Amino acid sequence: MEAIESDEVDDIAFPALPAGAVSLDWVENRLIGSADLLGSYVAVTAAETIASLRGMWLKTAQEQGFVDFDAAALKESAPRQLTQLVSRALYEASITGAPAFNGLEFRSRHGDDLLLWALFEHPDDGTVSPQLTNINDEILRPEHPDLLTVMSLYGLFWMDA
Repeated sequence: MEAIESDEVDDIAFPALPAGAVSLDWVENRLIGSADLLGSYVAVTAAETIASLRGMWLKTAQEQGFVDFDAAALKESAPRQLTQLVSRALYEASITGAPAFNGLEFRSRHGDDLLLWALFEHPDDGTVSPQLTNINDEILRPEHPDLLTVMSLYGLFWMDA
């Protein structure tokens, strides 16, 4: 860090916040929402799914530097090529309709208690996926309890820019 040369003009135009600080203007123009999810989703890191895909993807995983094609490889943050290739193949399979599914379900690399979904988008879907119903959104505020929970988990705090 000491080797970084700072330009005084940049320091004024783009002041850096201390580590862990989040500028209050970050929440501007952001929404938080909820919806009900319809459809069927491939649990991509489930044992049965990994077992069925392993034969097709083991060589690719090893070429990417992974020891095996497993949940750990699919959760790794880099390289992303393996997860991108697998998700693309599953998307293409979903278009043919055999088997019919609407996206992927997976556990976050930030914790297995965080269940995530990736919805496959199709050209005729419109601006909102037909898999989402009962959509509710609201303006995100700095004091939103879920946002404050995440900030606490990661040691973040609000600061005026």
